Amino acid sequence: MQRSMKVRTPAAVIGLSIVTLSVYQYVWYYRVNGEMRDLGAARDDADLARSKPGLSVLALIVGALVVIPSIVSMARASGRIARCERIADLDAGSVPALPVLVAIASGAGLVSSVGGAAVGLVAVALVAWFWAITLIQQRLDAVWRRTQDATIATEPGLLVAAS
Repeated sequence: MQRSMKVRTPAAVIGLSIVTLSVYQYVWYYRVNGEMRDLGAARDDADLARSKPGLSVLALIVGALVVIPSIVSMARASGRIARCERIADLDAGSVPALPVLVAIASGAGLVSSVGGAAVGLVAVALVAWFWAITLIQQRLDAVWRRTQDATIATEPGLLVAAS
């Protein structure tokens, strides 16, 4: 079965997240987690194949209020990214910065919403979250480009052409 893996520019993901007032970031997170799950199923990686993208997104949504679920979701996503890199014969490194970036983003966002919208805290939250998006997307783009049986889909403005 042919799987479709999308190569996306991180700037497009960030831009769409801003334009849609954060709605797209959840759609994107669901999609990349689904793509990792599908790669696991195609390559007989039971751990990846069992992942549940919907629960990953729910953890981010709940994590906006409680913080811990979003950190756990990003830590697990970091592990899934490393598994995908191993499948694609790439240098599988962990992405330990992801949970830290999400903790900073969630904490700063929560404090700014509770204690008044401090511009500095909101800026810290946004920069940390956008950095996390960039790290995830760059690592997965390398996997999708390297994975030989991946079909690269192209959508104007969202995706870059892969060789």
